Amino acid sequence: VPAPFPFIFELTVSKKGRSPVSRSISVDVVDQILPKVGLTYEGGVLTPDGLVALNLQDRIIIRGFCDDPNNVKYAWSVTPFVNLTNPSIAPLGSKTVDLVLQPNPEVFTPGNRYMISFGATTRIGATSETKITIVVNSPPRGGTFSVCLLNLADASSCIKTGFISPGSTFFL
Repeated sequence: VPAPFPFIFELTVSKKGRSPVSRSISVDVVDQILPKVGLTYEGGVLTPDGLVALNLQDRIIIRGFCDDPNNVKYAWSVTPFVNLTNPSIAPLGSKTVDLVLQPNPEVFTPGNRYMISFGATTRIGATSETKITIVVNSPPRGGTFSVCLLNLADASSCIKTGFISPGSTFFL
């Protein structure tokens, strides 16, 4: 039986000497069978905090899946808003089971996070959704870079420092 109001689940994490942090999620109980959805992706690198990091020139292919694919309509969205009808950003559009996302410097800001949502809606309007968060890497800036070819017998000493071409051959 549907509840007349949403349930609010709240989680508070606290540690001695630190301010507690709380998050809540609203859950609506409905009298419908909801589609089960999920997603996988190709491209990018999973970071320790669960984000998928992309370089600005990389593309990511995100594949949605649903337990009842013949009876649902799919929809993708990105927050903050990204126009997925633009073929230079999402060549397959936003209504297919796969989303090909080509980061574009005019649309994606390096260092920013983007939440990508995949939803499946049945003919009677029951909707399920899953999300993934990507972050667009910022290019390196400032600082210095040097290379040190280590002596295997004594890893604390350098045999050669400075610029070393990736194709260099070293004679020892």
